[in-house]
Amino acid sequence: MSKLVEVKNLTKLYKNHNHEVKAIEAINLSIEKGDFLSIVGPSAAGKSTLLHCIGGILAPDKGEVLYKNKNIYKQREVHVANWRNKNVGFVFQFYYLIEELNVLENIALAGFRPKKKYSFQRAHKLLEYFELTERSNFYPSQLSGGQKQKVAVARALMNKPDLLLCDEPTGNLDQDSQEKIKILLKKINKEDETTIILVTHNLQLAENAKQMMFIEAGRLKEVR
Repeated sequence: MSKLVEVKNLTKLYKNHNHEVKAIEAINLSIEKGDFLSIVGPSAAGKSTLLHCIGGILAPDKGEVLYKNKNIYKQREVHVANWRNKNVGFVFQFYYLIEELNVLENIALAGFRPKKKYSFQRAHKLLEYFELTERSNFYPSQLSGGQKQKVAVARALMNKPDLLLCDEPTGNLDQDSQEKIKILLKKINKEDETTIILVTHNLQLAENAKQMMFIEAGRLKEVR
């Protein structure tokens, strides 16, 4: 396997009144193509901050994020945005679907550029893959929580990203829907060799990854 992402001495600070709080501190990670890594920790441990730094959403105060040996934050902001749109898919706890669009449109919208026709063809294939074809014309309000999250995952995969970043993807779901998303993520990783980084406080979900790490107070503590 080849190294896809490398995190070196990553630190992110937030200001709280007159004090600086380290959300993450001196984090180092090496992630190979096809990995499935889970990072477990309590609320406010720095999980989401770490994920957002890796995904090009939040610039760190110190350290580097290397993607295929190139530091993404050494590029102009517009280039970081283009890199993120092309190479990274995000799945969040809240689905962020557009209520005025149906399922097919919500997925296809992520790939409208440069070819609209291709985007809808790709969206139809994803619906078939996720067994949602019969829901293609449904609106988000007509879906269950598990179905909404499936749509969110499909949207994240619209541009065939190398890297899928999942931030508490089952946090809003019932037990049955959690199980379905867990199986789906394993399927994506195994069949498509999509590299997945999952952050969660759900130990049962995290244990399905190939590798599990723990974060507490902004520092990685253990590796399995």
